[in-house]
Amino acid sequence: MTISVIIPTLNRCELLRDAIASVRSQTFPTDQYEIIVVDNGSTDGTRELVERVNQDGGKPIRYVYEPRPGLHWARHAGARAAQGEILAYTDDDGAPTSGWVAALAQAFAETDCAAAGGPVHVRWLSEPPWWATQLYGFAHLDYGSERLELTWPRTIYGPSFAVRKSILFEVGGFNPDTSVLDRLVGDGETGLCRKIYAAGGKIIYEPGALVYHQQEGALLTLANMRHRLAQQARFRAYADYKAHRQSTLRLLRRTGHTLLRAAYRKLRALKHRPAKDLAYYQHEVNAAAALASAEYYLRLAFSEHFRQIVLREDWINEPAER
Repeated sequence: MTISVIIPTLNRCELLRDAIASVRSQTFPTDQYEIIVVDNGSTDGTRELVERVNQDGGKPIRYVYEPRPGLHWARHAGARAAQGEILAYTDDDGAPTSGWVAALAQAFAETDCAAAGGPVHVRWLSEPPWWATQLYGFAHLDYGSERLELTWPRTIYGPSFAVRKSILFEVGGFNPDTSVLDRLVGDGETGLCRKIYAAGGKIIYEPGALVYHQQEGALLTLANMRHRLAQQARFRAYADYKAHRQSTLRLLRRTGHTLLRAAYRKLRALKHRPAKDLAYYQHEVNAAAALASAEYYLRLAFSEHFRQIVLREDWINEPAER
């Protein structure tokens, strides 16, 4: 077994079905890769889906249950269960193309890279609101049609992310990128890339390792977009503190500045609300982002425990906090 394909999932049975079908239809020799589904606490029949799929006589799926909520916990549970030297991660809303595993395997075979990934293109399952795609990138990634050795700040994205298992454990795994441990939102695969670069590892962009990121445009309400931009803002505050470790006074100043920015954006949104033009949506989501930043900086300013969580780098080797 050389490659372990790992699919973390939470309550997305229908999309997961497509993801499983995609990774079972690879051109790579079936005896040289395994498929692991990591259920992160689903209540929608995910386990039953995997059991039904395993009854059809095709490539078997290994099922792993991880009850702790958080994508990083699920990714790490998959890594611990994996038998492969290379861990190839995709998402439950990902649809890897048929040559995905083969392209990743070639990248690792032909280079001494620590990690490799490919393009991520959005596939809309239903039409998104006209304004949403102008405000957010929806994890689209494409560095072109040639293999590249990346340098910081370029990274690879979660739907098409492969890493040597030994390297993942060496650098401490993925940092959290979901709401967990006192509402922490960390830098996920971006942080893992940062740690790999810091350790002297190479990251390769492999254009043949294309994954389609399936998105339901009909679900993109203004509230949903406020949440997405707020999560991004928390990630930026996390990365900012991790890089600069500001004093309490500086954190309070940032809190004040971002609160003022939130108020300004909200006032501008109110001005544009009657027209419901692009500016209205821009100011609404930016107000939510600024407010999330202010809350994050304030929490950093007054909680030593929270600061220590943010500064933590090893999330896979140390005992889990509950």
